[in-house]
Amino acid sequence: MNKNYKIFVLLFAALFLIGCSSTNKLVKKAKQLNCGKPIEFIYDRQSDIVKLELIEQVHGDYRIPNYESEFRYVISEFDKNSNSDIKVNNGFGFQHDSIIYVNTRIERIVMKFGDLKTTLETDINFKLKHNEIRITGIHSGHWEISTNVMFRKTLIDAVHQFLQMNCDY
Repeated sequence: MNKNYKIFVLLFAALFLIGCSSTNKLVKKAKQLNCGKPIEFIYDRQSDIVKLELIEQVHGDYRIPNYESEFRYVISEFDKNSNSDIKVNNGFGFQHDSIIYVNTRIERIVMKFGDLKTTLETDINFKLKHNEIRITGIHSGHWEISTNVMFRKTLIDAVHQFLQMNCDY
């Protein structure tokens, strides 16, 4: 095998592993979170009409998965990996003062292409009882082709930022 080819394969593998490990670190850091009350996220179905914006598209057809199922998956991972009660609420039932309800709406998704790096940004509006917090989840990848994976990582980033603001370490 050509020496340059081996170096290229090793470099690609290292970049892939670095990208995966940063997201895993965020989910593992959730174990340190201690939210005083249970948190129930309510997915706003208006999110489903948001289109993926492509800036300086290089090639290919980029598709985003089912937003709601990805969001539910991310919240369940935080619930499993934290010391707090974090769930997705279907928006039904009576609200209790003992639970923090967060209406969550995806407002914008932008994919920017660079020479060797692609960045996906997802703007999310977290609406609480008395205020709104807008957070942008970001993930950059080298030669990343799976928008599904990138989208999930932006959700992980945004939810983690939200929890950091609203829970104690």
